[in-house]
Amino acid sequence: MITPLIETIKVGDHYVYTTEVEYVKNLDSKVLHDELWSKDFLGVNYDEHGNLEDQGPGVHVTLDPNDLPHFFEDAYTIGLTLARTLRGIEGKSLSLINSEAWIIASNDEHKSYWHSHRHNITDETGESQTDSDYTMSIYLDVPSCGSPYTDLMLAHKDDIYSAPVEKGRLYFFDGTLFHNPLYVPKEFGWRYCAVCDYLFDND
Repeated sequence: MITPLIETIKVGDHYVYTTEVEYVKNLDSKVLHDELWSKDFLGVNYDEHGNLEDQGPGVHVTLDPNDLPHFFEDAYTIGLTLARTLRGIEGKSLSLINSEAWIIASNDEHKSYWHSHRHNITDETGESQTDSDYTMSIYLDVPSCGSPYTDLMLAHKDDIYSAPVEKGRLYFFDGTLFHNPLYVPKEFGWRYCAVCDYLFDND
């Protein structure tokens, strides 16, 4: 392959961009799972009795965008580059105000729901929440049953799109686009996703 493939999906009035991140796709799953559940990441959610705390939906850990783990560095940069490219086409500011990132592990013990990333990122004052300009997600691993049972549902107006997810698959879309990840029984394995919201100067 000379040029990486970036696919475009139209959902209502929105465009969604997707590609594969080879680095994540090629990571050893067992090694990655051990890292994800370490005390550096999702392991912080175990209480002193060994019970896993659910932040709803799923088990979360916040990442520092200035010190990202190796499995999220490429995806973060791809998301930021896509955001700046789209904004440049529209003649908008390329100045990033804030980005916030996290990891989510989930299965059907956690209830999924339709949501967007409105009021999801800290604004330039650092005191209140505002709408994310863009959202990026990369799948670090998915349950063994695969698509369509693990798909990411995307919707706008009367249009609903079922987006297949797999290890290393990245999706990038407007922060106001409604989406709903499908969760499957825990016996098929955990669904691991790393997510980032981006906020730009819109003045």
